Amino acid sequence: RAAGNLSAAKEELEAWIALHMNDPIAHTNLAAVLSGMGDDAAARDAGERAAEIDPGLVAAHFNIGVAQQSLGDHNAALERYRRTLALEPGHAAAALNLGEVYTTLGDTAEAARAYRRALDIDPGFAKAAINLADMKLAADDPEAALRVVDDFLARNPSHPAALAFKAFALRDAGREAEAEDGDEAADDRA
Repeated sequence: RAAGNLSAAKEELEAWIALHMNDPIAHTNLAAVLSGMGDDAAARDAGERAAEIDPGLVAAHFNIGVAQQSLGDHNAALERYRRTLALEPGHAAAALNLGEVYTTLGDTAEAARAYRRALDIDPGFAKAAINLADMKLAADDPEAALRVVDDFLARNPSHPAALAFKAFALRDAGREAEAEDGDEAADDRA
């Protein structure tokens, strides 16, 4: 059903754009719909049209970044996420995605900075905390991963994904008994 809703939204937006070719919001919304449909090349093109019409339209640059990231054009995605953050410094999702691209490229220092920025913007952004902690685990530093998760849980004590990740990190650190307690806490809140 969701695919049908996206197809209907695409048709409606395309009809609107046929009558209002210079509506940047319509092009931006079309980019988001096309991305949701998995047509990342067309999403990028629609986003670029929106940004051409209104270079300051934050959502257009973000949607282009999402499409470029999905297409594997990492350098172009980095540029768009940076532009998104320059236009709207409080855009937590752009900071998160910037971190994900840097992670893909193997630049862990920049990825960590981006994830921390996402958490500074939105202290409840679990995906940023978990991604940052996961980087610490990948670097074979489970204690650092636990510090990240504990810091997040101090502000968001009932977050089931963070509790589950903590149990995983505790196991990785060889602290099985504590991990069992974390599993129970995560199950209670899920």
